[in-house]
Amino acid sequence: MNEDLRKKLREKLLECYGIDIDSAVLKYSTQHYAFIFPNEPYMIRVSIAPKKSRHEILSELLWVDDLKQFKQTICEPEMSLKKNIMEEFEIDGTMYRASMFRTARGNVQLTTEITPMFFICVGELLGIVHKASTDERKIGMNFKRKSMEELHAERKKRTYKFLSPDLRKRIDDIAKEVFSLPKNEGFYGLCHGDFHMNNFFVEVNNIWLFDFDSCLYTHYLYDVASFTVDCIQKGYMQGEDCRSILYDHIMPYLKIGYGLNMECGEGYWDKLELFIDLRIAVTVMELQSIDDCGVLDDLNRVKEFYTYILKSENSLDAMTRLLRGDPMTEDKNISLESQSIGLDSVPNARQLGGYVCCDGRKIKQGLLLRAGSLEDLSDHDAEILSEKYGVTEIIDLRTDTERAVGADGNVSGAKNTHISILENNSSDKTLDSVLENMNTLKYDKIGRLIEYSRISGFGDIYKTLLLNKSVIEGYKKFFNILLKSEGAVLWHCSQGKDRTGIGAALIMYALGVDEETIIKDYELTNAAYRQERESITAEAEKRGCSAEEAARVGIIGAGVDKNDLIAALDSVKEKYGSVNNYITEALNISEDDIKTLREKYTDNLQ
Repeated sequence: MNEDLRKKLREKLLECYGIDIDSAVLKYSTQHYAFIFPNEPYMIRVSIAPKKSRHEILSELLWVDDLKQFKQTICEPEMSLKKNIMEEFEIDGTMYRASMFRTARGNVQLTTEITPMFFICVGELLGIVHKASTDERKIGMNFKRKSMEELHAERKKRTYKFLSPDLRKRIDDIAKEVFSLPKNEGFYGLCHGDFHMNNFFVEVNNIWLFDFDSCLYTHYLYDVASFTVDCIQKGYMQGEDCRSILYDHIMPYLKIGYGLNMECGEGYWDKLELFIDLRIAVTVMELQSIDDCGVLDDLNRVKEFYTYILKSENSLDAMTRLLRGDPMTEDKNISLESQSIGLDSVPNARQLGGYVCCDGRKIKQGLLLRAGSLEDLSDHDAEILSEKYGVTEIIDLRTDTERAVGADGNVSGAKNTHISILENNSSDKTLDSVLENMNTLKYDKIGRLIEYSRISGFGDIYKTLLLNKSVIEGYKKFFNILLKSEGAVLWHCSQGKDRTGIGAALIMYALGVDEETIIKDYELTNAAYRQERESITAEAEKRGCSAEEAARVGIIGAGVDKNDLIAALDSVKEKYGSVNNYITEALNISEDDIKTLREKYTDNLQ
């Protein structure tokens, strides 16, 4: 959670409950924060979700009250200082709901070790919840909660527009199979609906359950699947085969606890993997709705994690691959060769095509091109850009001084637009000094680079770079050209590394590429300039630089440091909550604009 949101939540929750969340341990899922207060008898849950009706709230409370007859460790909702069971408030345009839950006895203890007894206790709790639901169904009790079918139809309307056709078909196939299953007693009833480790806490061998606002009518195996997916995804026995983890280390013990209250006849567990698929599908759909809530720091990465699993033939095998560290891209080897556009006269010329996005699409080949200076562009390479790639827009990100030293070569049919990302700005003295050095690099290049690296505060430039006014205005214009272009777009600076690389990172973020892939693409510059960088480093050492300083001079002159990009991205996350928020708020690129960009520059996976 970013600090700005935490500060605002702290103020709201102090007003509502008189409790300071600074003393809490924060846990979160896709739509919920759980503030756990160790050694205290309460916790506070905050949800990002639409406003609930009075009937829905009353139904939830009635079920909680009913469950307490069967299990003492069902947490009771606690009134706020305003005498409300649930508090609703808005922060930065997002609606939040807050509830406090209190244990009937004992204080909260965090789960520190997952043992077979833990799974037995989890199974016992789930068995009690499902047994209570079965008994209620037998006597005709019905709570005003929706079914999985109803909620699925609502999710489709809300999220399918963001998902590729192949993902929609995959979800439809899973849902069709689930909804065709018989709704027999003992198999189907009112479930918790979001049963995972952030929605309960442990006191000795007792598990205290809270957060009932996702309860729904579905098959009981959905709760079991939700827990097992969460347990594996959080790294339980990470590196081992997930099928073995599930069937050899979790389910034998969970079944023991579950069977203490539920009669599990033949075939009871046969469809568990189908419900694991359903849980993954529900997660992918829900993740499409939370771009701006601030719950997850790297939302694209989480989206791609679950999307990759959903696209795979077998969810458990896919989780095994991911948790062992396999990449989540079509081409597992992101390389200069795979991204090169084959220009001999232009340094660091490559494309973004082929990178996989979080919605199951990928960036189209040959439309988004990045490069170093075009001042030495040959006629042959100009023809490649014009004829092979159909470039209609060239964006020159260099300063006026740089362009005066060497103008771009001509590409037939392409409009050349100058956007000086870095302009001298009296509010940033360090950046001014860097620009003065950069603009004279052609004169004693090594000496200038050494001076450049020794400017006081140089290492902090990237921390504020994307917050600089001229940078914001420049990338705003950059995005507007991408929106209006009718063909391929090529953008460049002097070497195609920093200004060009940050532009590439921003458009990839907007298209939904995960941050790990974005950073790997940024680092391809090091492969493009390897020989030149080694030469600069060696010359800097000859001029008296230490090995460490010479390496930094080499990076400045002909390379990149991923930590610089990370520092730039972290600065906008801290101020705006996420990079996507920066794009929409600082660069003024609307959600409709982002949808247009995705339609224009991404395509379905084949």
